[in-house]
Amino acid sequence: MQENGAVVMTQDLTDAILSTEHQSDEGRRHPRRAARWRARIQQLSGEYVDAKTINISESGAMLSVGTPVNINAKVKLEISVYYQGIHKTLTTIAIVRHHAIATSNYTIGVEFLQCAEDAKSFLARYANKLI
Repeated sequence: MQENGAVVMTQDLTDAILSTEHQSDEGRRHPRRAARWRARIQQLSGEYVDAKTINISESGAMLSVGTPVNINAKVKLEISVYYQGIHKTLTTIAIVRHHAIATSNYTIGVEFLQCAEDAKSFLARYANKLI
């Protein structure tokens, strides 16, 4: 009986893994899109950390950074956008929601807390592939 239980548990685990591998962005508030833009994070201490975006949405971004940034840290984030002849700097206040160690750097996910309406509008159009 225990053997069958182990088989069922293994199947349940396999099903769970497969279902998460094929999840879309449905669980997210806004769609994300790949973006490789330079960014700069200013921590509360005043220290600056260079970063590069990995993906972005109108409500947050994933960034690659060379130094770890604490979860729940509030930061000022400046993103230098270069896209189809558009060059602008987007400035937002964000909170770090997660971080992970990558091969040679760190990956952080931030949620935008304060973002100008024109920046939010641009990011929404970009993430939804309208531009």
